[in-house]
Amino acid sequence: MQRVQVINKKPYTSRDRLLKDRRSYILKLNAIVPSNSYLISAAIPSEISYNIEEYIMNEISKIKSRNIDINDNYIQNVIRNIRQLQKSQSRNIFPKVDETYFIPGSSIKGAVRSRIEYKFMPKEGKSMSCYIVEDDFNPRYAINHIKFWGERVAISRWRCNPMRDNNICIVCDMFGSQLISSLVNFGDAYMIEGDVERLNEFNGLEAVKPNSRFELEVTCFNFDHIRLGLLFLGFELFSKSPIILGMFKYKYNPNITDKLFRGKYAIGLLRFELKEIIDDLEEHHSLDKIIQETNNALKNSEFNEYINWDVGVIKDY
Repeated sequence: MQRVQVINKKPYTSRDRLLKDRRSYILKLNAIVPSNSYLISAAIPSEISYNIEEYIMNEISKIKSRNIDINDNYIQNVIRNIRQLQKSQSRNIFPKVDETYFIPGSSIKGAVRSRIEYKFMPKEGKSMSCYIVEDDFNPRYAINHIKFWGERVAISRWRCNPMRDNNICIVCDMFGSQLISSLVNFGDAYMIEGDVERLNEFNGLEAVKPNSRFELEVTCFNFDHIRLGLLFLGFELFSKSPIILGMFKYKYNPNITDKLFRGKYAIGLLRFELKEIIDDLEEHHSLDKIIQETNNALKNSEFNEYINWDVGVIKDY
Protein backbone atom coordinates (compact mmCIF):
# COMPACT_ATOMS: atom_id res chain seq x y z
CA MET A 1 0.00 0.00 0.00
CA GLN A 2 1.30 3.43 -0.92
CA ARG A 3 2.11 5.57 2.09
CA VAL A 4 3.63 9.01 2.47
CA GLN A 5 5.93 10.36 5.13
CA VAL A 6 4.70 13.19 7.34
CA ILE A 7 7.52 15.72 7.55
CA ASN A 8 8.35 18.82 9.57
CA LYS A 9 7.16 17.33 12.84
CA LYS A 10 8.15 19.31 15.91
CA PRO A 11 7.70 19.15 19.70
CA TYR A 12 4.23 20.28 20.62
CA THR A 13 3.53 23.84 21.72
CA SER A 14 3.24 24.60 25.42
CA ARG A 15 -0.29 24.28 26.80
CA ASP A 16 0.65 26.01 30.06
CA ARG A 17 2.24 29.34 29.15
CA LEU A 18 1.87 31.89 26.39
CA LEU A 19 4.97 32.08 24.22
CA LYS A 20 6.40 35.52 23.50
CA ASP A 21 5.82 35.28 19.73
CA ARG A 22 2.27 33.92 20.05
CA ARG A 23 -1.16 35.32 20.84
CA SER A 24 -4.46 34.03 22.10
CA TYR A 25 -7.59 34.90 20.15
CA ILE A 26 -11.34 34.82 20.49
CA LEU A 27 -13.09 34.41 17.14
CA LYS A 28 -16.78 35.10 16.69
CA LEU A 29 -18.29 33.72 13.53
CA ASN A 30 -21.60 33.31 11.78
CA ALA A 31 -22.36 29.93 10.23
CA ILE A 32 -24.87 30.20 7.40
CA VAL A 33 -26.74 27.49 5.55
CA PRO A 34 -26.73 28.74 1.94
CA SER A 35 -29.98 29.47 0.10
CA ASN A 36 -29.44 26.36 -2.01
CA SER A 37 -28.76 23.83 0.76
CA TYR A 38 -30.23 21.98 3.72
CA LEU A 39 -28.20 20.76 6.70
CA ILE A 40 -28.77 17.48 8.54
CA SER A 41 -26.81 16.79 11.71
CA ALA A 42 -24.28 13.98 11.58
CA ALA A 43 -25.44 12.80 15.01
CA ILE A 44 -29.24 12.74 15.03
CA PRO A 45 -30.31 11.95 18.60
CA SER A 46 -33.10 9.48 19.06
CA GLU A 47 -34.87 10.71 22.17
CA ILE A 48 -35.43 8.11 24.88
CA SER A 49 -38.56 9.19 26.64
CA TYR A 50 -39.24 8.93 30.33
CA ASN A 51 -41.69 6.13 29.45
CA ILE A 52 -38.74 3.93 28.49
CA GLU A 53 -36.84 4.80 31.65
CA GLU A 54 -39.96 4.11 33.65
CA TYR A 55 -40.42 0.78 31.89
CA ILE A 56 -36.85 -0.28 32.72
CA MET A 57 -37.21 0.74 36.39
CA ASN A 58 -40.50 -1.16 36.63
CA GLU A 59 -38.86 -4.29 35.25
CA ILE A 60 -36.04 -4.00 37.79
CA SER A 61 -38.61 -3.62 40.57
CA LYS A 62 -40.43 -6.73 39.36
CA ILE A 63 -37.22 -8.74 39.40
CA LYS A 64 -36.45 -7.64 42.96
CA SER A 65 -39.94 -8.10 44.38
CA ARG A 66 -41.08 -11.25 42.58
CA ASN A 67 -37.85 -13.22 42.28
CA ILE A 68 -38.41 -13.51 38.53
CA ASP A 69 -36.28 -16.05 36.74
CA ILE A 70 -34.11 -13.98 34.38
CA ASN A 71 -33.82 -16.48 31.54
CA ASP A 72 -33.01 -15.82 27.91
CA ASN A 73 -36.67 -15.55 26.91
CA TYR A 74 -37.34 -12.93 29.58
CA ILE A 75 -34.28 -10.87 28.55
CA GLN A 76 -35.20 -11.04 24.86
CA ASN A 77 -38.75 -9.95 25.65
CA VAL A 78 -37.50 -6.92 27.62
CA ILE A 79 -35.12 -5.97 24.80
CA ARG A 80 -37.91 -6.33 22.24
CA ASN A 81 -40.21 -4.06 24.24
CA ILE A 82 -37.51 -1.42 24.69
CA ARG A 83 -36.80 -1.40 20.97
CA GLN A 84 -40.48 -0.95 20.21
CA LEU A 85 -40.68 1.95 22.65
CA GLN A 86 -37.58 3.53 21.16
CA LYS A 87 -39.00 3.20 17.68
CA SER A 88 -42.31 4.77 18.68
CA GLN A 89 -40.65 7.59 20.66
CA SER A 90 -37.89 8.43 18.18
CA ARG A 91 -38.35 11.98 16.88
CA ASN A 92 -35.29 12.20 14.60
CA ILE A 93 -34.68 15.73 15.78
CA PHE A 94 -31.89 18.14 14.95
CA PRO A 95 -29.95 18.79 18.19
CA LYS A 96 -31.44 21.47 20.38
CA VAL A 97 -31.26 22.75 23.95
CA ASP A 98 -33.87 24.92 25.62
CA GLU A 99 -35.76 24.98 22.31
CA THR A 100 -32.72 26.42 20.48
CA TYR A 101 -31.26 24.38 17.65
CA PHE A 102 -27.48 24.04 17.60
CA ILE A 103 -24.62 22.41 15.73
CA PRO A 104 -22.25 20.66 18.14
CA GLY A 105 -18.88 22.36 18.28
CA SER A 106 -17.20 18.97 18.07
CA SER A 107 -18.82 18.36 14.67
CA ILE A 108 -17.58 21.69 13.31
CA LYS A 109 -14.12 21.16 14.78
CA GLY A 110 -13.87 17.73 13.17
CA ALA A 111 -14.97 19.07 9.77
CA VAL A 112 -12.51 21.99 9.92
CA ARG A 113 -9.63 19.80 11.05
CA SER A 114 -10.28 17.18 8.38
CA ARG A 115 -10.46 19.87 5.70
CA ILE A 116 -7.00 21.14 6.66
CA GLU A 117 -5.60 17.60 6.64
CA TYR A 118 -7.10 16.90 3.21
CA LYS A 119 -5.74 20.16 1.80
CA PHE A 120 -2.24 19.06 2.84
CA MET A 121 -1.92 16.90 -0.25
CA PRO A 122 1.03 14.49 -0.58
CA LYS A 123 3.89 15.69 -2.78
CA GLU A 124 6.84 13.51 -3.78
CA GLY A 125 5.96 11.02 -1.06
CA LYS A 126 5.69 13.64 1.68
CA SER A 127 3.00 15.59 3.49
CA MET A 128 2.88 18.22 6.22
CA SER A 129 -0.04 16.56 8.04
CA CYS A 130 -1.14 13.15 9.19
CA TYR A 131 -4.71 11.85 9.29
CA ILE A 132 -5.83 11.86 12.92
CA VAL A 133 -8.87 9.64 12.23
CA GLU A 134 -8.74 7.92 8.86
CA ASP A 135 -5.46 6.32 7.94
CA ASP A 136 -6.48 3.97 5.14
CA PHE A 137 -9.34 4.55 2.70
CA ASN A 138 -11.00 1.63 1.00
CA PRO A 139 -12.01 2.93 -2.46
CA ARG A 140 -14.90 0.48 -2.47
CA TYR A 141 -16.55 2.24 0.47
CA ALA A 142 -15.22 5.78 0.03
CA ILE A 143 -15.98 6.44 -3.63
CA ASN A 144 -17.70 9.78 -3.08
CA HIS A 145 -15.17 10.84 -0.46
CA ILE A 146 -12.33 10.27 -2.92
CA LYS A 147 -14.31 11.83 -5.75
CA PHE A 148 -14.81 15.00 -3.69
CA TRP A 149 -11.30 15.36 -2.25
CA GLY A 150 -9.28 13.78 -5.06
CA GLU A 151 -7.46 10.49 -5.45
CA ARG A 152 -4.43 11.53 -3.41
CA VAL A 153 -6.61 11.74 -0.29
CA ALA A 154 -6.66 7.93 -0.28
CA ILE A 155 -2.90 7.67 0.17
CA SER A 156 -2.08 6.57 3.71
CA ARG A 157 -0.04 8.76 6.04
CA TRP A 158 1.87 7.86 9.16
CA ARG A 159 -0.22 8.96 12.10
CA CYS A 160 1.42 11.19 14.70
CA ASN A 161 2.37 9.37 17.86
CA PRO A 162 3.74 11.81 20.46
CA MET A 163 4.05 8.98 22.96
CA ARG A 164 6.65 7.42 20.68
CA ASP A 165 8.75 10.27 19.31
CA ASN A 166 7.53 13.47 21.06
CA ASN A 167 7.06 15.19 17.68
CA ILE A 168 3.79 15.95 15.91
CA CYS A 169 2.57 17.69 12.77
CA ILE A 170 1.23 21.24 12.95
CA VAL A 171 -2.42 20.11 12.65
CA CYS A 172 -2.09 17.77 15.64
CA ASP A 173 -0.33 20.58 17.49
CA MET A 174 -3.28 22.89 16.85
CA PHE A 175 -6.17 20.46 17.32
CA GLY A 176 -4.72 17.97 19.77
CA SER A 177 -3.45 14.40 19.61
CA GLN A 178 -2.91 11.43 21.90
CA LEU A 179 -2.79 12.76 25.47
CA ILE A 180 -2.18 16.28 24.11
CA SER A 181 -4.95 18.82 24.56
CA SER A 182 -6.13 21.11 21.80
CA LEU A 183 -4.93 24.69 21.36
CA VAL A 184 -8.24 25.60 19.74
CA ASN A 185 -11.67 25.12 21.29
CA PHE A 186 -14.96 25.26 19.44
CA GLY A 187 -18.17 26.25 21.18
CA ASP A 188 -21.53 24.99 19.95
CA ALA A 189 -23.09 27.03 17.16
CA TYR A 190 -26.58 28.23 18.17
CA MET A 191 -29.28 29.16 15.71
CA ILE A 192 -30.12 32.87 15.69
CA GLU A 193 -32.27 32.88 12.58
CA GLY A 194 -34.11 30.21 10.61
CA ASP A 195 -35.91 26.97 11.31
CA VAL A 196 -35.92 23.24 10.65
CA GLU A 197 -38.06 21.14 8.36
CA ARG A 198 -38.97 17.47 8.50
CA LEU A 199 -37.89 15.82 5.27
CA ASN A 200 -40.21 12.99 4.30
CA GLU A 201 -37.63 11.89 1.75
CA PHE A 202 -35.36 10.94 4.68
CA ASN A 203 -37.89 9.26 6.97
CA GLY A 204 -38.88 12.50 8.62
CA LEU A 205 -35.38 13.62 9.68
CA GLU A 206 -35.24 17.23 10.79
CA ALA A 207 -33.02 19.40 8.62
CA VAL A 208 -32.01 23.04 8.99
CA LYS A 209 -33.68 25.06 6.26
CA PRO A 210 -31.84 27.22 3.70
CA ASN A 211 -30.73 30.71 4.84
CA SER A 212 -30.64 29.70 8.52
CA ARG A 213 -27.88 31.31 10.59
CA PHE A 214 -25.91 30.22 13.65
CA GLU A 215 -23.44 31.98 15.95
CA LEU A 216 -20.19 30.31 16.98
CA GLU A 217 -17.26 31.26 19.22
CA VAL A 218 -13.78 29.74 18.86
CA THR A 219 -10.86 30.34 21.21
CA CYS A 220 -7.22 29.88 20.18
CA PHE A 221 -4.20 29.67 22.50
CA ASN A 222 -0.55 30.15 21.50
CA PHE A 223 -1.38 30.90 17.87
CA ASP A 224 0.72 32.76 15.34
CA HIS A 225 -0.40 34.03 11.93
CA ILE A 226 0.46 30.73 10.24
CA ARG A 227 -1.71 28.71 12.62
CA LEU A 228 -4.46 31.28 12.38
CA GLY A 229 -4.13 31.08 8.61
CA LEU A 230 -4.53 27.31 8.68
CA LEU A 231 -7.64 27.68 10.84
CA PHE A 232 -9.06 30.23 8.39
CA LEU A 233 -8.20 27.83 5.57
CA GLY A 234 -10.23 25.12 7.30
CA PHE A 235 -13.18 27.49 7.65
CA GLU A 236 -12.72 28.50 3.96
CA LEU A 237 -12.59 32.17 4.97
CA PHE A 238 -10.16 32.83 2.12
CA SER A 239 -12.26 31.24 -0.62
CA LYS A 240 -15.64 32.09 1.00
CA SER A 241 -16.80 28.62 -0.03
CA PRO A 242 -19.11 26.56 2.17
CA ILE A 243 -17.63 23.55 3.94
CA ILE A 244 -19.44 20.21 4.04
CA LEU A 245 -20.92 18.85 7.25
CA GLY A 246 -23.36 16.26 8.50
CA MET A 247 -25.36 13.51 6.86
CA PHE A 248 -25.79 13.11 3.09
CA LYS A 249 -23.07 15.71 2.42
CA TYR A 250 -21.82 13.64 -0.51
CA LYS A 251 -25.17 12.33 -1.74
CA TYR A 252 -26.41 15.70 -2.98
CA ASN A 253 -23.15 17.55 -3.59
CA PRO A 254 -22.56 19.77 -6.65
CA ASN A 255 -18.87 18.82 -6.81
CA ILE A 256 -19.81 15.17 -7.28
CA THR A 257 -23.14 14.93 -9.05
CA ASP A 258 -25.74 16.91 -10.92
CA LYS A 259 -28.39 15.13 -8.86
CA LEU A 260 -29.69 17.66 -6.33
CA PHE A 261 -32.27 17.29 -3.59
CA ARG A 262 -35.69 18.31 -4.89
CA GLY A 263 -33.92 19.23 -8.08
CA LYS A 264 -32.14 22.31 -6.71
CA TYR A 265 -30.71 21.83 -3.20
CA ALA A 266 -27.43 20.45 -1.93
CA ILE A 267 -27.35 18.86 1.51
CA GLY A 268 -24.65 19.58 4.08
CA LEU A 269 -23.28 22.98 3.09
CA LEU A 270 -22.34 25.52 5.76
CA ARG A 271 -20.57 28.82 5.06
CA PHE A 272 -18.67 30.79 7.71
CA GLU A 273 -18.22 34.53 8.12
CA LEU A 274 -15.76 36.05 10.59
CA LYS A 275 -17.62 38.70 12.59
CA GLU A 276 -15.08 39.65 15.25
CA ILE A 277 -11.58 38.72 16.43
CA ILE A 278 -10.05 39.82 19.74
CA ASP A 279 -6.59 38.93 21.05
CA ASP A 280 -5.32 38.52 24.61
CA LEU A 281 -4.38 42.20 24.69
CA GLU A 282 -8.07 42.96 24.08
CA GLU A 283 -7.19 44.38 20.71
CA HIS A 284 -9.96 44.20 18.10
CA HIS A 285 -8.49 43.38 14.71
CA SER A 286 -9.69 44.63 11.34
CA LEU A 287 -11.31 41.59 9.74
CA ASP A 288 -10.09 42.25 6.20
CA LYS A 289 -6.58 43.01 7.48
CA ILE A 290 -6.22 39.90 9.65
CA ILE A 291 -7.55 37.67 6.89
CA GLN A 292 -5.08 39.15 4.40
CA GLU A 293 -2.17 39.00 6.85
CA THR A 294 -2.76 35.36 7.71
CA ASN A 295 -3.24 34.51 4.04
CA ASN A 296 0.12 36.10 3.22
CA ALA A 297 1.83 34.42 6.17
CA LEU A 298 0.59 31.00 5.09
CA LYS A 299 1.50 31.50 1.43
CA ASN A 300 5.00 32.64 2.41
CA SER A 301 5.52 29.69 4.76
CA GLU A 302 7.15 26.31 4.21
CA PHE A 303 3.67 24.75 4.30
CA ASN A 304 2.38 26.45 1.16
CA GLU A 305 3.89 24.08 -1.40
CA TYR A 306 2.02 21.18 0.24
CA ILE A 307 -1.37 22.93 0.39
CA ASN A 308 -3.96 22.41 -2.31
CA TRP A 309 -5.95 25.59 -1.80
CA ASP A 310 -8.71 24.60 -4.22
CA VAL A 311 -9.51 21.07 -3.06
CA GLY A 312 -12.89 20.88 -1.30
CA VAL A 313 -14.00 24.30 -2.56
CA ILE A 314 -17.66 24.15 -3.61
CA LYS A 315 -18.27 25.36 -7.12
CA ASP A 316 -21.19 27.64 -7.93
CA TYR A 317 -24.35 25.93 -9.12
